[in-house]
Amino acid sequence: MRISEFTFLLVKSLNPGDYKMLVTRKKRETMKYFFMLLLFSIIIGFIFSIPKLMAVPSKIDTVFMKFERFNITGIDIEANEPIVLLKYPKTVLDLTENRNNISSEMILITKSDIIWKKFSPSLFQWRLFLTEQKPISEYSDILHNAGRIKGGAYWLLLILLLPSIFLIVLLLNFIKYTLIISIATFIGLLIVKLKGKKAKLFTIWRVAIFSSSIMIMIEIGLSPLFNFSIYFSIFPILLYFLMFYLAMLVISEKEINFKKSEE
Repeated sequence: MRISEFTFLLVKSLNPGDYKMLVTRKKRETMKYFFMLLLFSIIIGFIFSIPKLMAVPSKIDTVFMKFERFNITGIDIEANEPIVLLKYPKTVLDLTENRNNISSEMILITKSDIIWKKFSPSLFQWRLFLTEQKPISEYSDILHNAGRIKGGAYWLLLILLLPSIFLIVLLLNFIKYTLIISIATFIGLLIVKLKGKKAKLFTIWRVAIFSSSIMIMIEIGLSPLFNFSIYFSIFPILLYFLMFYLAMLVISEKEINFKKSEE
């Protein structure tokens, strides 16, 4: 799908009155639109996240300026179970045993080592990642390594992780919004049946996909610009179901897609 065609469909999807045209698109075109919508929203979200990402080294430096010396050599720490430091990318502190392998984590910190996954796809070996490892003793001088982070190691790490982060975000959001769209399609079909009408399943499915544009753009593309509270986070999905409802009202006028059930 060309960028111009995607932009055209995106603009049309924001107007319920244009859904009579949108539901005539082929299933393949509709799926391509959905995939490009996710890609576009993730890219926009990353662009809007750049100011926050640029501020991270300065924030780290501000915190460690309060210390004259910070060396963790010789500190003995025990934990009953692994601790998730970051959910995404998944960073785990596991001090329960001397682990030397990494599973679902992207970064694993043990008593002796720091282990991480490096994006390195290979078709011949059927892999997406390589595992790299360094002894934790190299990072014992916290202040020294904070200076390295400020000096560019942070950006190097971010660049190395970016392809992995992008693929994971794309996959998770594809699953999330596919589920929401499926639920909306089922609800729409149920409502139509309860009203004594007949509808084509894929017509409602197309409505559910195109009306998701406003929700996906807000939740993924624009979310870095806002501090979403638990209440405001409901706002995009409410907008989605409102758009879905209005679009269903518009296309219900098309006799080819909605017909009265025979008495």
